[in-house]
Amino acid sequence: MKLRKHNKKGMTLVECIIAMALLGVMSAMLVTIAVAAKKQNLANYQRSQEMYAQAARIESYAPTANYRANHIKVSALISKASGASGNVFKLKADFGTYKLDTTTYGYKALPTGTKDKTAKYTLKSLKSEFDTTAAVLPDLTTGYYVIKFYNYSGAEHDFNFKAPDENGGTFYDAQGKSAGIEFPMVLADTATVTAGFRATSTDEVFTIYIEDSAVSYTIDATRFQYFMEKDEKLNPTGYVYFYLDQNGDLLSKETYDENYGTT
Repeated sequence: MKLRKHNKKGMTLVECIIAMALLGVMSAMLVTIAVAAKKQNLANYQRSQEMYAQAARIESYAPTANYRANHIKVSALISKASGASGNVFKLKADFGTYKLDTTTYGYKALPTGTKDKTAKYTLKSLKSEFDTTAAVLPDLTTGYYVIKFYNYSGAEHDFNFKAPDENGGTFYDAQGKSAGIEFPMVLADTATVTAGFRATSTDEVFTIYIEDSAVSYTIDATRFQYFMEKDEKLNPTGYVYFYLDQNGDLLSKETYDENYGTT
């Protein structure tokens, strides 16, 4: 009877060293890729934050005499193109029955000074005379706020903002015209409405009621702070954002972004 021979020989020292070297190289490569991906994700996040900040500056800017452009880092977009004078552009178009002939103004938002140099870039925008007429701008020294209401509930709402006189507040439309103690608005799904609000009470004691036939919300002065936009130093900017989500909850922009992603 023949006996079978078993090879009990394991890996040699050289083979172990080679295997460990290969594992080390692969681990180093994986760590390098992970670090690079993390840096790229951070850079993308900073760029998106910078884009949002600059877009908000251009969107909220209106060339009124009592509004300081340098406060929100917006300056004129100077052009040497034909038909342009300074930051004034003439836009003309013929649509047959409708002819467009309007003055348009160019603006650019300046970088906000993020730490990542690659995130520093300047957005440029053209605004026609139709949307530069907004006269309601935030001024915390006199109690003026700008409210932006975003409807992401999935349904249309016929809201009415109310602030009774005894609760110290009045509303204004986008052109600065007083709307009194009530401001009605119809919001289709994904629509946005802008309104001005002035807290007329010196001690900032006021209550805002937002209601329609289906839902109602009560916002007192303390809860009002929750919806305010804050700058880099956590100081209120005077802009107030209401986000109505698909569950019927009224959220701040920060909370909405956390739950549903950046808008």
